[in-house]
Amino acid sequence: MKIAVFGGLGKLGSAIIENLKDLYDFAVFDSKNGNTNCNFADFDLVIDASTHQNSVVLAKACVQTKTPLLVCATGHTKKELLALEKLKKQTKIEICPNLSRGVNTIVEWLENARFDNCKISIFERHHTQKKDSPSGTALWLKKAANKIDNSTEIVSSRFGDDVGTHVITLDMPHEQITIIHKAKDRSVFALGAKYKIENLLRENSAYEN
Repeated sequence: MKIAVFGGLGKLGSAIIENLKDLYDFAVFDSKNGNTNCNFADFDLVIDASTHQNSVVLAKACVQTKTPLLVCATGHTKKELLALEKLKKQTKIEICPNLSRGVNTIVEWLENARFDNCKISIFERHHTQKKDSPSGTALWLKKAANKIDNSTEIVSSRFGDDVGTHVITLDMPHEQITIIHKAKDRSVFALGAKYKIENLLRENSAYEN
């Protein structure tokens, strides 16, 4: 199984490759090593762990070769997300701001939860080097939470070397629910990537048939 990883020298891309190198044959594409020329037809799947400005370009290339794409980059503009949604109709593309199975489970729960007279707040903290604020994960959580409370607020903090902490609080007149998710290290994203890769390849195979 051959997988192209764009942004493969970054923190997320490196974690995915290091933790899954015994399972897949990875090729690293990154501006840091000058290797950005890719023949997409040579790969079974492409992972975008680069920057949001690059995602649409990669998606268009994947459409040409019908190569599945897992978008893990964050910070996309509304225009970029709209373009990606349109391209999803032409090949298998999954936009996943956070690969953690825990965060994915929380998003799924929020999308299906139903509460009356409920206010929701989201607090997120990441390391000081993280560029986007709010994070892509916080915005993803907010999108799911807006089905319950369309005035969901996000408070962001950039402190220390925190890989990622998210606190979602649902406040109702007679009860309160607080969900806390903390990524202990980046291997959690690699393990989540394995699950996403398997699903995306399975779905693509069914799509082609």
